[in-house]
Amino acid sequence: MNVYKPLRVALFVYELFRLLILLGVFVVVPILSQPFETFPFLLYIVPNALFPLMAFFLLLDFFYYIPYLSLYMAGKTIAVVSIIGWYVTGAPMFDAIIIGASLFIALFDALSILGECMIQKKYKQLMSRTTSSADEYIERGGL
Repeated sequence: MNVYKPLRVALFVYELFRLLILLGVFVVVPILSQPFETFPFLLYIVPNALFPLMAFFLLLDFFYYIPYLSLYMAGKTIAVVSIIGWYVTGAPMFDAIIIGASLFIALFDALSILGECMIQKKYKQLMSRTTSSADEYIERGGL
């Protein structure tokens, strides 16, 4: 039994869902209303396509990709800050769907950062133990 495997699966599913929301709301909705207004949104969406990939790699081989978790969390933090900055600077808003979707994404990105912090804390606790007890802990299904 892996303690945080369900959390890693949830992060991966959320990242896929998040990318679909980004593409659907920030590209399809503006295309339907104003066809040439999607370029600023694409600048935000394209780098975000890497997040499902990182969540997938963490799911496949956690111990190999754990050093990259800090970069993943930094990218998520930048995503949250950029959405907040988008509101503060008064970027043009098209409709309530885009506003609601961006707030939804910012909220769940903040929650995913919290989950990633929990995973990283558990990993650091595991690595602070001696090698033999860490191996026993892994064999018993912890992490």
